[in-house]
Amino acid sequence: MEDTATIHGLAGEAFALLKRGDREADGIGRVLVTDSPPEWMRDLCWAAHQDGSDGGMMPDDWRYEFIGDALNHIEEHGDEQDADDLRDSYHEWFDGAYVYTNQRTAWLASNAGRGEYVDDAVAEFGGGEFDTTTRIYLGMEAEAMEVFASVLRSLEELTDEG
Repeated sequence: MEDTATIHGLAGEAFALLKRGDREADGIGRVLVTDSPPEWMRDLCWAAHQDGSDGGMMPDDWRYEFIGDALNHIEEHGDEQDADDLRDSYHEWFDGAYVYTNQRTAWLASNAGRGEYVDDAVAEFGGGEFDTTTRIYLGMEAEAMEVFASVLRSLEELTDEG
């Protein structure tokens, strides 16, 4: 990592340290960090697992998925947008992601604490007018935005831009 790294350049470097692979016998593709990531990348991933309303989480496939999404988005748009615009454009991008019910229910089922994200999102946005999968999606989006904020904060701290 260079001392004069930019947020989008560093995001690209970090994204390159992620790989798809099969960790379990079920054959589901996972986002994994390469075997020997630099310490700053381990710190970024750790912070993304510990930040947020859930009070911290052990290494988690969905958190790594959201870390990868955030890094990819920042790499693609970080040279042309400030932090607020990056958050807005990521939010807009996320609105079109994970649209399948099986993705949403897999996210919810993957960790017992994820129901809290759904409950909090429904309380914030008034869930009466949403169907069940939309409610789950609101919780999923809340967690993804939390991870995005953590990743962006970590990158800002690692660069001259922070």
